[in-house]
Amino acid sequence: MIKLSIIIPHFNESELLEKLLSSIPKNKKDIQTIVVDDMSDSRHLKIIEEFKSKYNFEFYQNNMIKSAGLCRNIGIDKAKGDWLIFADGDDYFCEDFYQKITKYLDKNYEVIFFSLTSQYIDTGKLADRHYSFNKKINNFINDKSKINESIIRYDFISPWSKMIKKEFMNTYNIRFDEECYPAEDVMLSTKIGFFMKNFDVSKDIIYCRVVRKGQITRTFSEDQFDVRLNARIARIKFLNQNLSKEEINLLNK
Repeated sequence: MIKLSIIIPHFNESELLEKLLSSIPKNKKDIQTIVVDDMSDSRHLKIIEEFKSKYNFEFYQNNMIKSAGLCRNIGIDKAKGDWLIFADGDDYFCEDFYQKITKYLDKNYEVIFFSLTSQYIDTGKLADRHYSFNKKINNFINDKSKINESIIRYDFISPWSKMIKKEFMNTYNIRFDEECYPAEDVMLSTKIGFFMKNFDVSKDIIYCRVVRKGQITRTFSEDQFDVRLNARIARIKFLNQNLSKEEINLLNK
């Protein structure tokens, strides 16, 4: 029985994708790895086809509209595992990540939040992309106050370093925004935080964010600013409509 489905969108980064694929155990029958390509150049598609002889994964292509969110949604529909983990095609899992998540595979949680790390691709040195996420995790573990829980629920805005029950995603129809790149995960993370009832938070580090020059999260164009702003506005409207005044005040603090 497949316990875990790992969903990976990909676009023109086959060299980096190989590092991610190599960080996933190949001989575990309870892991399903899904790569969904987002209209890459033929050179990269050919390389990915060659990877099939080395790594155990399913390969699908998004031929509708260019959208990382749509790729992830295709992955959700193809997933057979009880649990879902999302990974970006240029990141990778830490060496012992599978051992760290195994203890949760049969637990009755809906979401597990894990710690992460980050690395500069050009120097291999420690980067700073993980500090704010780990601070939220550590604060909650040390003090499970309402404010720290609210921050975990609504300010841990990323699809990665979370393990999510597929049944939970389907029950509340939680999916990525397919027309909101590069902020397709804002409302998804917000809805996960709102609807989850049983969750856990772990200091275990399972995922590494790779930081490189020109990365979309480090590039600020006017169009990208507008997309991010509109996603945040939609998030604020959702929270104002669904949270109590007390919860809103906690988040404002």
